[in-house]
Amino acid sequence: MMKLLRKTLFYLLPCFILAACSNAVKENEKTGRKKNIAGKKANHPSVRYLEDEADMATLLAQGWENEDDIDVLAELDQDSDLDFACRSFYLSPDGSFTKNVRNAMEYGKWTFDNTAKTVTFDYESGGTKDVYKIRALAADELQVKNMGINTATILKFISNGRVFKSTAEEPFHISNNQWRIAPRKAESSQQIAGRLKGNLHFFILYYKEAIAKETATVSFYGLPSCLKWYAGGIYLRKKEELDNRWNNCFYNEAQAMEAYKLMDKVLDKKYEWPKNETNWLKKNLFVLEQMYRQVDSVGITNY
Repeated sequence: MMKLLRKTLFYLLPCFILAACSNAVKENEKTGRKKNIAGKKANHPSVRYLEDEADMATLLAQGWENEDDIDVLAELDQDSDLDFACRSFYLSPDGSFTKNVRNAMEYGKWTFDNTAKTVTFDYESGGTKDVYKIRALAADELQVKNMGINTATILKFISNGRVFKSTAEEPFHISNNQWRIAPRKAESSQQIAGRLKGNLHFFILYYKEAIAKETATVSFYGLPSCLKWYAGGIYLRKKEELDNRWNNCFYNEAQAMEAYKLMDKVLDKKYEWPKNETNWLKKNLFVLEQMYRQVDSVGITNY
């Protein structure tokens, strides 16, 4: 068992090498990805591999990130002050989507017109729909043109051509991002705790995805959290380090701070780190799952 020290979780690492940990994660995150489908598929039991898929609707139903943005994203630290727009959309076979998940997340329903070869985004918030004309599509590449603006620009998005067989395992599915949608009225302490558990559950899925899909670029930039992530370490941010990404997930700043204080209590618990594990993603995931369960132990019911 390991008692948290100064609200920091590290795997056999003293807290005085905090800066070195940060650099180590950054190096782990930058693994290259010009073609995200890398070599022979690993046949993970929970993952479906799309490189031999021919149906366009099936190929579309996965996560897509703008190719130009990924190169920048790989260089951005999770605490970067740069307000960078990471263009992305995550399409689900059930017709739901999330968009620009590292910025002000949008969500709604998407449809594919096989005759016109277009993808339409119908936003939950209402307003104008976005229509994209497909210019090219493969398991790991999508080229589209925005039909709503007068431009000849072709946008190129890439993926690794891998999806979970169950949408419940996809971290960016809208069902796993309800905690990001701010409530319209103040919430109870129990509801705030549920929102915090939703946040932790999201990152559990995010780590699992990186492992199962062998994600080429693992970046925490823009993803709301009161935690920092290191190679073999989890750290609670200082209050002054919290930003609007975190606060905007709650009714107001006061309720965001209530969740922050609850996380502080969670981090006071003791945790076991996996023995003989060298993969930093698996090490962090092992402890993160324990943290999720500990939310209830500080007096909150299940999420």
